[in-house]
Amino acid sequence: MLPALFLAAVTWPHANEAAAQQTTIRFEDVSAAAGVSFRHHHGGTERRHLPQTMGAGVAWLDYDQDGRADLYLVESGPLPDGSTPAEAEAGTGANELLRQRPDGTFAAIPGAAADPGYGKGVSVADYDNDGYPDIFVGNWGANALYRNNGDGTFSNVSSAAGVDDPRLTFSSGWADFDGDGWLDLFAVNYVRYELATAVVCEDRVRGIIDYCHPAIFDGQKDTLYTSRGDGTFIDRSEALVGARDIDGKGLAVTIMDLDADGRLDVYVANDTTPNFAYFNRGDRFEESGEMTGLGVGDTGQPQAGMGIDFGDVDGNGTFEIVVTNFEDEPYNLYRSIAPGFYVDETYAVGLGTTSRSLLGFGVVLADYDADGDLDVSVANGHILEFADDYRQPNQVLTNQLGALRAAAERDGELLPPGPGAPAPSWLPAGTLFIDTSAGAGEAINRRRVSRGMAVADYDADGRLDLAVTNVNDRAELLRNVSDAGNSITLRLRGRTSSRDAVGAEVLITPCHAADCASPVDGVAGYPQRHPVKIGSSFASQSLLDVVAGLGLATRAHVEVRWPDGQREDLGTLPATARVLLIQGRAPVVSGGLIRTATAR
Repeated sequence: MLPALFLAAVTWPHANEAAAQQTTIRFEDVSAAAGVSFRHHHGGTERRHLPQTMGAGVAWLDYDQDGRADLYLVESGPLPDGSTPAEAEAGTGANELLRQRPDGTFAAIPGAAADPGYGKGVSVADYDNDGYPDIFVGNWGANALYRNNGDGTFSNVSSAAGVDDPRLTFSSGWADFDGDGWLDLFAVNYVRYELATAVVCEDRVRGIIDYCHPAIFDGQKDTLYTSRGDGTFIDRSEALVGARDIDGKGLAVTIMDLDADGRLDVYVANDTTPNFAYFNRGDRFEESGEMTGLGVGDTGQPQAGMGIDFGDVDGNGTFEIVVTNFEDEPYNLYRSIAPGFYVDETYAVGLGTTSRSLLGFGVVLADYDADGDLDVSVANGHILEFADDYRQPNQVLTNQLGALRAAAERDGELLPPGPGAPAPSWLPAGTLFIDTSAGAGEAINRRRVSRGMAVADYDADGRLDLAVTNVNDRAELLRNVSDAGNSITLRLRGRTSSRDAVGAEVLITPCHAADCASPVDGVAGYPQRHPVKIGSSFASQSLLDVVAGLGLATRAHVEVRWPDGQREDLGTLPATARVLLIQGRAPVVSGGLIRTATAR
């Protein structure tokens, strides 16, 4: 059985030095040309039920293991109780799987995981370790798990697996919390909202009905499912301790090691209540968000958390966390100051002023210009339909780390990297992120009500592309057309770890020579830390491949730390390489298509 293909490398020309330091990140909308015609419907009317305006998510996956990234788009309407009038545009009510053809266009696969529920979010994981990615859908109503049969079809195993919770679920994430080699599931639930008893929120001054504020609803406890290893799950939500259920108005989740103890923890963005930081203590998950600096922002007040992502944005070897919020609440950037303790440094890094006037949902940290540092993209759109800025532009914020680090080297503030050099303790003193949305193209600046956002290098050109969902509007495929630097791509497959290798980390050091010694340029010689994660953004899932920008570097030294603690040193590899690494086996570097047996 040879299901897994990985696309051949494409030759990506080296950028010139000026471009590497000053590249403008740009995207173009190729949805129509690529055959992406999916349109989301919220199925609503003038009654305006709160879940309608929250939209739905999107996922990248390689469902047929042909090496090409496919798309899964979540549909909502009609309303769960069937009350949507016939005259209201409600669509089919079914989610859609789009397969990527060899020519880069997409075609819908009829009936494939076409869940008919009122869809909200999606995550993708090979939960049964059979070599094919499966799909979990969070609904307003019973959630759904679709097992990939490996022949292009899916089976709905929700009830048999024990994950068909009927609460309002937005985001979800997968990780092996107990280290048994099987992925467990964390589902984030929002407010208690029933159509039959829903209140009407009316602005009597203007004589309109609009969406209710979430503060008037009780929250719902999140759900932790532990895998039995036989395709079924145990609900272990009682292990989530220290948080009030009514505060759990969760919209987004990410899974990471918050306190560097080797166990994967859970961070949840809540809407108008303090965010939850669940620390994995082995036998329980202890919520300590406010005690550790992650529960609220620098004002000390809860915010309306919508989306989450994490990564090493400042190059110091630890992960920062970004959370998007409501308008007049700047996006948070939490920086680790000690294992398990964080501080909000939103304004210090340049995210405060640029985000305050917008309402952010999906967020992704990725190196869009491939210059060696993580940029930020955000999907924006208001909640209230009668707000003047209900439709908003999306955002791209470019990371200046490489340029700031190069300047610090030239000024003698930072030792140049190289063999035997100490780990850098330097942090950029200047503004780290600059809002470059204005130059990012019409595809970013067009006003719409965006929600889900996910990334993948779908066309295998070394540049990360975006999929974006919009409320009651068409989904968008945004192709990255930046004049970017070099990049290297890795796909990991676990054997003693779970097949998806969630929780693995890839350490990549860009090089100009085989020993990784480099001249001063702010990029080469500095290690990058890239996690493998399922979850993050808002209700969406990015492709699991690690795509690392190298700037002008022509090589990269690569080391992998697997979730079970094993380490593998891959040595120095050429820039533009596409690498398939199966745990415990020699890496396969593409010069053509790569074929490999299932990794268990």
